[in-house]
Amino acid sequence: MTVKYLSPTSLHVWEADRERFFFRYLADRRQYDDQTNAMSVGSSFDAYVKADLHSKLFGDSDPKFKFGALFETQVDTHVRDFALGAGKEVFDAYVHSGSYEVLLRELVQAVEEPEFEFTLRQEICGVPLIGKPDCKYVRKDGTTVVLDWKVNGFCGKRATSPAKYY
Repeated sequence: MTVKYLSPTSLHVWEADRERFFFRYLADRRQYDDQTNAMSVGSSFDAYVKADLHSKLFGDSDPKFKFGALFETQVDTHVRDFALGAGKEVFDAYVHSGSYEVLLRELVQAVEEPEFEFTLRQEICGVPLIGKPDCKYVRKDGTTVVLDWKVNGFCGKRATSPAKYY
């Protein structure tokens, strides 16, 4: 079997564990990891942010971007109770920090309509790559900005510093 494309996640799995890569991406009966509480926080935060931003920018007419639809699509059933509160806590901290308002201001001033829930595809040296960033917009100066939110350390036992380049 041939891999149709590689994503940042699949490349990370390939580098870390070739056997796991095979069973996750190539085997006839693929094996996926269950979503953990830590994973669910990021997915829940993503749903809160996208639903809120989309509502402020475009109104509530698109059911795909309502919080419930995003949350149910992205968060596995067995971790939803935890993720609902944890994602809201992280979203509230994001708003409180002022970062949300800065982003909203940038999106309102964008020269092209901002995009959420989209796919980027590129072939590099014959290798098909795919990415699913969280948000893309073009600033007034013509700069294209692509965002991919990360929530690291929420479930950790110790305080976590931001990862380099994020």
